[in-house]
Amino acid sequence: MRGVHTFFFYANVILAVMLMFAPLPLGSNRPAFEAILNIFAALALILFGFGQFKNKATRDQKDRFFNLLAALFMIFFIWCMIQSIWFSIDPFVSVTALGQLVSGGIVFYLCYHASNQRRDRTMIIKALSYSSIAYAAYGLVVYMLGNSTILWLNKWTYEDSLTATFVNRNAFAAYCGLGMLATATLIVQEVEKIFHRTSRIKPDVHYVLDHLTFSGWVEVFGFMLLTMVAILSDSRAGFLSIGVALAFFLLALMQRFKQSHLMFLVLILGGVGLGLMMILLLGQGWLDRFDASVWQRDERIKIWSATLQMIAERPWQGWGLNSYADVFLMFRSDNIAHHYQHAHSVYLEHMVENGIIAAVIWFLLFSLVFLRAWRSWKNANEGAYCALFASCALVQAGLHSLVDFSFQFPANALIFSAVLGLGFGQRNLAEKSLRSR
Repeated sequence: MRGVHTFFFYANVILAVMLMFAPLPLGSNRPAFEAILNIFAALALILFGFGQFKNKATRDQKDRFFNLLAALFMIFFIWCMIQSIWFSIDPFVSVTALGQLVSGGIVFYLCYHASNQRRDRTMIIKALSYSSIAYAAYGLVVYMLGNSTILWLNKWTYEDSLTATFVNRNAFAAYCGLGMLATATLIVQEVEKIFHRTSRIKPDVHYVLDHLTFSGWVEVFGFMLLTMVAILSDSRAGFLSIGVALAFFLLALMQRFKQSHLMFLVLILGGVGLGLMMILLLGQGWLDRFDASVWQRDERIKIWSATLQMIAERPWQGWGLNSYADVFLMFRSDNIAHHYQHAHSVYLEHMVENGIIAAVIWFLLFSLVFLRAWRSWKNANEGAYCALFASCALVQAGLHSLVDFSFQFPANALIFSAVLGLGFGQRNLAEKSLRSR
């Protein structure tokens, strides 16, 4: 069995490394970098497959909820293949876009299985947390030195916004949000360990701070750093969606640990106070983007109007995966100043590209993941924080996607898939916990 677990472990190591380095080359938002991610995902799946073959594991076969999710995903995928061949206005682009869909499915599947092992799921969450802190630190250094470069390239857009290794500020803000949730998950796990080690009935905040480990302090300061750079990204929807997701995170903790309401209330008030202080000190650029002149230049309403016309033209068959930019040229009105490659609403964009029915199936997948993760959080002991992490990530992505496309960037899409896989995989742990009571 040691060889079997070795296959699984190295598959998860490759997965963790892939997720750590995905944001590095411009958020992997270039065909070559995206292809490299696909190769790593395939390699991890091959190693996992060897382990499954030797172990003859059937965990996913016994999980009816997973089988339902897989069936809906396959229906959506097959439709996208058919659509790419017969209905897409650019079949080559649509077929190429299927690669990201497959990679996301692989990452979700591998993390679904990795969530069953404490060592593996902790490794993945720490990889997400610590790498996001590292990117935040890099971004802050570049910002303080003039904010004129992205890696080895001269910055050509968003010159006043902190974007680290990303080009788009909204995409970077979305990534910071996932990093903050991963870091918050580790911090709460650290606090819970302190609770378990003490004989006190209700340890207070001072006691917790006195007993934080070195890694705990790294996570606390890393969380503050991520908050700072998220504000400096100047992304309105990005930071607001992060705030709602974090509020959801803390309220869920309060609801679960009723005996610690006072401490978590202090944490909430402290977090809100810290956030407001950072906004006042660092967020002038972010606040300026709420100015009336900025709203007047914003063309989202016009984009959405054109997008609704696209949907009305082909409501059921859609125009094909990744076809929005080409279709937009056909429906762009004279009062729209720029050409847009995305609808600035993931929901509308999916309806344009995939058709209404397929888009409903796609978003039903995420609704089912949220339902499973939330139920697992309320029932499970071991691994429950993965379920909460996934639930909050869905809240963040669901809100941000109303007005933007930040989770469609390859790096964010794969990290998001990993988080959802970890959260969805807590079902078996929840059942074991309930049976042991």
